[in-house]
Formats: sequence, C-alpha cells, structure tokens
Amino acid sequence: MSKVKNDPDRELNGFTLKTHYIPGDKARDTKRVQVLLPRSYEEDKENYPVVYMFDGQNLFYDEESYSGISWRVSEALAHYPDLPTMIVVAINNSIDRINEYSPWRIESSFNLDEDLIGKGGGGVSHAQYIVENVKPFIDKNYRTKSDFEHTGLIGSSLGGVMTAYMGIKYADVFGSLGVFSLANQLFKNAFSAFLSNKKISQNQKVYIQVGTEEVISEDNNGTAAKQDYLDCSIYYQKQLIAHGADVKNIDFNVYIGETHNEKYWGDHLPECLRFMSADW
Repeated sequence: MSKVKNDPDRELNGFTLKTHYIPGDKARDTKRVQVLLPRSYEEDKENYPVVYMFDGQNLFYDEESYSGISWRVSEALAHYPDLPTMIVVAINNSIDRINEYSPWRIESSFNLDEDLIGKGGGGVSHAQYIVENVKPFIDKNYRTKSDFEHTGLIGSSLGGVMTAYMGIKYADVFGSLGVFSLANQLFKNAFSAFLSNKKISQNQKVYIQVGTEEVISEDNNGTAAKQDYLDCSIYYQKQLIAHGADVKNIDFNVYIGETHNEKYWGDHLPECLRFMSADW
C-alpha cells in the first residue's frame, strides 16, 4: 500500500480531529479519512470503541456538508455525557458516490433519473477497501477496541445501503449498525437475492430511522417515492428478523414529517449511538 498522507490536526469542540488520506489497491481508492478522538485520548491509556461513518465530509462542519448542514457529530458527543467515549472515523465519498455506494446495479424506482438505471456496483470493492485498508490502519495507529462488539457502522441514504450491505457481508466485523433513510428501493431484487442464503447474527444491533417525507414532492411519483422509503425500511427490518436477527436488537423508528436531510439524521444520532453502545 502507498504511503498514507496526513493533514494538520484540527480542534473541534474540545475534540481532536485528525485527517489521513488512506490509499487502496488502486489510485482512485484513496479517500480522506477523518478521525475524531475523545477529549481524554492524550491523557489516558484507554482503548476505545470505534464507529465508522459514511459521507465523511457531511459530519463535522456545515460549510463542508453537501446540504449546508452537517450531522454535527462533535456537538452530539459533547452535549450528551451519557454516551460512552468513542472514536469516530469519517470516510469521505468520492465524486463517483453513486457507483461507490451501490453494492449492486441500480434497478428502477420512482423519482429516479432513467440514465442511472444499470449503474452502480462499485460498493462491493469500496466495502472491501474499508474492511481491508481503513479499519486495519485505524486499529494499528489508534488505541481501539477492534472486536465485533465495539465496532459500529453508520450511513444514510446510499450510505445506509452500504451499512446494511456491510453489516451482512462482514457480520463478524461490525457489531452495531445505524441505518438512516435507507435507499434500498434502488436494489429490491438484488438485495433480496443477496439475503437469500444469509444468516444474520443475533448479537448485532441495528438502529433504523426513516422519515415520512423523505422525498419533497407532492406529485404522484413523489408520493410513491415517499412510500418507497418507508416500505424498504420496513422490508429491511422484516428480512433481518426472518434471517435470524433478534428482535430485541433492532430499534426501528419512523419520524413524522422528517425529510431526507443531514439535520434530521444528526438529530437522531445520539439515540442511535445510545442504542448501538448499550453493551460497551
């Protein structure tokens, strides 16, 4: 693997934010990976749980976020002292996000540009990059609790698709998942086929969040697309249980009036982390 490049450290609400550029097997695999360290990291010698998050540029700073509003992860950790101390690893997406965050070829859906149908499939190699390049780098260079129980994964929309996919594909790696506004309606048949012979870990915790207004549109396609988001989250929950998940380890939430937006995902991040970390 090529040498990892680093940016200067930043301070964020009392936390230290470190930035690395971690290469993969190909030049285009290199991603900016930001690591938010606990406030106590330099003073103690503890090992910490790690939560990996997709769409890293949307997590810390409003001015860097695609929507102009970030998840405000550091604020959540600072304002909720009941949450356990953890390391958060934010993995940026590339300009080819749709391919990178699609484990399968896109099928069809309401409110979808037709030229996107058939694209995607790069999520398989991106997932492998995270498990084989990013996680080993983090575990080598930081004091982590690297086991299944203390390793979480969170994503929204297509990042939620990747989280759901990796939670099944790498079930021995990720002990807890946060799946926000799941966009699995783009891969209905492929997801069903993927799950067909899989056994879900009973010990894996899965937090699921979806809003009733995920698509901002009042025409017939928009109404159908809103229902699509609800349906695919419900289907995901049902399939997890059907394939062996313990219902007590699934926290399913539907929020009235909430849209497809970082603000709402960030609002619910504390309850997600609280559920994921129940056994830490």
